[in-house]
Amino acid sequence: LSFAQTDMAFSGDVLVTGNYHGFNVYRLTDAKAPTLLSSVVCPGGQGDVSIVGNLLIMSVEQTLGRVDCGRQGVKDEVSPERFRGRPVIDRGRVFVGHQKRFAALDLATGKLVWSFAAESIWAPIYSVPAVAGDIGVVALGRGDKSVVAFDPSNGRQVWTLSVPASTRIQASPVMSKDRVYIGNVEVILAAHEISRGARAWATPSLYPTHEWAYWSLGTPALAHDTLFVPTPRTYLHALDAHNGAPRWKAAAGEAVVNPVPYKTKASGFLAAPVVTGGYVWAGGIDGILRCLDVGSGEEVWTLDLGSPILMGAVPSGRYLFVATYDGTVQALRGELFTETLLPPSRFRMKTTIFAGVSVLVVASLLVYFVVRRRAKRS
Repeated sequence: LSFAQTDMAFSGDVLVTGNYHGFNVYRLTDAKAPTLLSSVVCPGGQGDVSIVGNLLIMSVEQTLGRVDCGRQGVKDEVSPERFRGRPVIDRGRVFVGHQKRFAALDLATGKLVWSFAAESIWAPIYSVPAVAGDIGVVALGRGDKSVVAFDPSNGRQVWTLSVPASTRIQASPVMSKDRVYIGNVEVILAAHEISRGARAWATPSLYPTHEWAYWSLGTPALAHDTLFVPTPRTYLHALDAHNGAPRWKAAAGEAVVNPVPYKTKASGFLAAPVVTGGYVWAGGIDGILRCLDVGSGEEVWTLDLGSPILMGAVPSGRYLFVATYDGTVQALRGELFTETLLPPSRFRMKTTIFAGVSVLVVASLLVYFVVRRRAKRS
């Protein structure tokens, strides 16, 4: 499992990295490289992972994903053998959509709590839903009522938004106390009142040609009253969260692969940025990790990782973990994450392939034994 790492999750000193063919589990130590505990083959495309207690939850994007992690795929259009969807976990529930339905599951048992059908056309769910307090927001396909705000306790729809049938919402909604920010592939980022869905502002076109070609794919970051919006159109944009006014933009170079649909060449950012203190970390599809000042966009520090960065970096303590397209996970360690400008040191992890079995069983047992062993020691 050494190709195109995706999202990462932590439990104590255990790191799980998603992959396009399964996931890898490491134990982190002070050594130069961590210990590989297991690699589980589980096809299904982009495998995103989350850890809650002793459970590892994995989601995939493609229709070939199987509940037994088999490699033969699923032929039927609808099948109980398939699993798919990208969840968010909040207060003991897993919120996840699959094709034309959106549901809440009990985290402990996996039983259905509630669900509702999407009313939009062409309703696969590309983005992770967002939940904050007593309201959640999810993008359900395209066209009429394709953005739905819901009550997490019972699934009641609070309000809906409609977007053109040609418009795809790839990036996940971002929520603040009173607003939700939604970006689409057609160069529009809009802020809506979280209580009733009324539009507060929308960005004008940030590009003179307004060319349709998958503009916002990575989820923006919100910090310091600023939205940091990654785009594969050269720039990471910093926008005022109150009114959408541009504050600054930072450029990235051209990718050595073709990660943007319908484009033979692309430059910019696909990975979601992350903010630590006064710095925003942005991985470019040119393979360069950039540390930028949140106020000015000035480059504080850069590191060429040698391969496109397609997934967001993950801070954990004094470490910043970054996965690259070539299957490498790098851990950066330094005082830069705590406001002191020192170049971080790093170690690299390169994975190997092992035969895998059921994703949920293996992952749950693995994390369970790690937690249990710690409990016995204490």
